[in-house]
Amino acid sequence: MGTLTSNIKCGDGIGTQIGETRLTYLEDSRKDRYMAEKNKEMVKKAVDYKTLLQGIGSILSEGRRAAAGALNNILVQTYWNIGRYIVEYEQEGNAKADYGAELLLRLSKDLTVA
Repeated sequence: MGTLTSNIKCGDGIGTQIGETRLTYLEDSRKDRYMAEKNKEMVKKAVDYKTLLQGIGSILSEGRRAAAGALNNILVQTYWNIGRYIVEYEQEGNAKADYGAELLLRLSKDLTVA
């Protein structure tokens, strides 16, 4: 066993300073405790990361469902308003529309992107 010239606190434990700060030596018992603690931290981080990953996945799923629901609602409103607008145009304020105007064929042709 060597002697530590200067115990310093490094990011990963106790080390020795020799010109620069670096982790160079740990006594056997301290090393075992350090490694056991490090393993616990790694397991905890893995559990925390797994929880984080699952949480993010859940948020994305909920967001996608909400977006799909909102989009469906918007599309239904849009198509309903288009239909209402067409009916009002065709009926010109009358109870019934005149037939034979082929309005839907004209609209379909004109609204189709060439």
